[in-house]
Amino acid sequence: MPFFNAVVRILLCCIVTLVVSAAHAYDQQLTSTLYASGYSIRAANGTLIDRRNIVEEMYLGAWHILPGSDDPYYKGPRLSVEIDLRVGGDYAVNNNEMAPDRLDHYVPGLQAMGMEAVFAYVTLEGLADDHVDVTAGRIIRLDAVGYTALDGVGVSVHWPIGLNIRPFWGYEVQSGKPFGYDNLALDGVDNAGRDELDDAWFATLVDAEPTMKFGAEVALVPSGMVDIALAFQQAGYGHKLQQQTIAGHLAISGDRIHTFGRVVANPYLDRYDNVWGALRQGTLVTEASAEVSAEIARKSWLSLSWELYRPVFTIDSIFNLFGQLGRRDLILRFEQRFSSTVQWASWSSIRFADDKGVSDSVEQDSWVIGGGGGAGVNLGSLMRKVSARASIEKELGTLRFGVEQELGHRFFSERLWLSVRGSLWYIRDSLYGTRETIGGYVLSANHRFTEKARTIFEFENYYGADHPRFVVTALVQLDLWR
Repeated sequence: MPFFNAVVRILLCCIVTLVVSAAHAYDQQLTSTLYASGYSIRAANGTLIDRRNIVEEMYLGAWHILPGSDDPYYKGPRLSVEIDLRVGGDYAVNNNEMAPDRLDHYVPGLQAMGMEAVFAYVTLEGLADDHVDVTAGRIIRLDAVGYTALDGVGVSVHWPIGLNIRPFWGYEVQSGKPFGYDNLALDGVDNAGRDELDDAWFATLVDAEPTMKFGAEVALVPSGMVDIALAFQQAGYGHKLQQQTIAGHLAISGDRIHTFGRVVANPYLDRYDNVWGALRQGTLVTEASAEVSAEIARKSWLSLSWELYRPVFTIDSIFNLFGQLGRRDLILRFEQRFSSTVQWASWSSIRFADDKGVSDSVEQDSWVIGGGGGAGVNLGSLMRKVSARASIEKELGTLRFGVEQELGHRFFSERLWLSVRGSLWYIRDSLYGTRETIGGYVLSANHRFTEKARTIFEFENYYGADHPRFVVTALVQLDLWR
């Protein structure tokens, strides 16, 4: 990895250099977002753990860096830079949680404050007579396979007929959370409830080894009605091969009918020694979806969709074994759009068990393991909004029934948006013989001071059978330079 680390440092130095020169760019943007959240969570032994997360996110973008590239008649390459940095962490972390000599409370890897680059890349567009674009650095990629964050290089080769080829190479980012944090409620959870566990089990943390990842996508969009894509990704190579994924989607849209289909296959994780056998048994595909929507009457749409999901277990996702099962869902939905401000919809679904080797350890009494349905209405305009919905779900002995309602209104020349959302849920678990009613509300305020400054504040309060839950969230966003 020394060569790769040196390459990353060189790229970061190039980015810093370009940022300094970006002061002369035609288009620039510098945005600051301050996020703060406070709440408490309950550990396994009933102890409440405080969480106080404060994160500062800084985004910088600069375009048309090359002289003259801002001219609408300019012919040639165009250079741009985009960087997003996050600094912050959990300021309620106890010192004992970071002390290796206190094994009864120590949480390996936990930090009160940290910094990460969500993305930081340089893009050179318009090469080879405007047919080739190159992006290098920490990039975020989205294709038919899904989302990937990596430190590397991506190339896009495109033609006027709508054909686009996008190969990439790099090392997968292990710690980045480009679409938000999923660890706000996880840090410190394991530092309580260890009365019957050996403290030595929590003394170390094995960091994931960076994995090389490469692949490509071929997409064809000849018109606004057809979208076809086929993508391939591979993680690792040789004896370090971890995953191979092949995916594709097809979308056809018309004035009164829309169709969409997507398939994702992981042949290596399924049956590397007998791919054709997996294909015959139907276990090669890990995700699939198909949907047809049609306007059966004026402003009335009916859609039928089929979704297949099988969890993919890799060496870092063993906990999925406890919370995910393969499933197949058949969903029927009807929606009527009276106007841009009045809509209502109803839906129903059936969930079938997946018997292709994913849930062999789970006893199931029926081929159909669940289902549900619901209805909702939305009355909204630029100044106010009223919505309500009710839904019911049942799966493997667990029944969930809930109603939700939201009210919102704008004040002060449309600068302030106030809303309240209330919900009430009844949950019955026949497996454990428990019944619980959970009710709560969310108060939200979104105020736009100017075109370049706004703030959001939310207060959540939920009551259940065990304890109340309070969550306070605030966000301040400023466009410092544009």
